[in-house]
Order: sequence, then structure tokens, then C-alpha cells
Amino acid sequence: MVRYNDQYSNRTDLTRTQKWRLRHPDQSKIDREYSRKYSIENPNALKDWRERNPEKYKEQGKRSNKKQRLRKYKLTQEEYDNLLTFQNKLCAICKKEKSHKHDWHIDHCHITGKVRGILCSRCNTLIGQSKESIATLNNAIEYLRVHGKE
Repeated sequence: MVRYNDQYSNRTDLTRTQKWRLRHPDQSKIDREYSRKYSIENPNALKDWRERNPEKYKEQGKRSNKKQRLRKYKLTQEEYDNLLTFQNKLCAICKKEKSHKHDWHIDHCHITGKVRGILCSRCNTLIGQSKESIATLNNAIEYLRVHGKE
């Protein structure tokens, strides 16, 4: 395995692939051209592979989505695990365990980008639909108090 000691070596915001592409721009261009040409000549190749390998495709998607989310919020896997452990592996709002169908959501401030906690799908949707407005959420609470459960 080749070890590099260059300007990209210590960049934690880049994936291994991104670092390689920065170090090898000419080869990257050739690879992109080949991929583009192949996809034009074989438009159903990816679809066919997905149909032949549904489990691999599903697992591959889960892994890459999680990595992308961690990278997006500048969290390491250890920081993510620590945050979830701090929350006792429960949603930060409803205090329930994750539904088996949906993964956890990393809640963050849309202005500062700071991670606030980890939420289940329903609570993440609640925060998103209210546009993070405390006034809107307080109005919803008051509405439920007045009208109660019927």
C-alpha cells in the first residue's frame, strides 16, 4: 500500500477516493470519460446489476448513506456512537427506541450547522415541518391542551 505525505494526507473532510482523485487528476479524467462512455453504451448495466444483486445493492446504499451523513455533519463514527449512547439509544425528543424500518436522523441547526442530537423519523419530521420555530411548536402544544384528546 502506498503511503502519501502530501497536502491531502491529513484532510479528514475528504474520502480516500477524493484524495486519490486530487493526487491523480489525469487518471481521474480518463476514468470519468470511460464511465460516461460505458453508461451511454450500456444504459441498463446498473439496473441489471441491481436486479441480480438486490441485497448487495441495499447494503451498499445503507453504508454509503451513513458515511455521507457523518461526513456532512463532520462527525466521526465514535462521536456519533457517543451521542447515541448519551441519549441512551433513544430519540432526544420522544425518548423512544428507533423504529426498525428507519435509521436515526442527525438533528442540526440549519443556521450554524451545529449538531443538536439524534432523532427518530417522526420527531425529525416534526422539527422540519415546524421550520424549527419554537412559536409554532408552542402553538401546537397550546392547541393540544385546549382541544385535548378526543
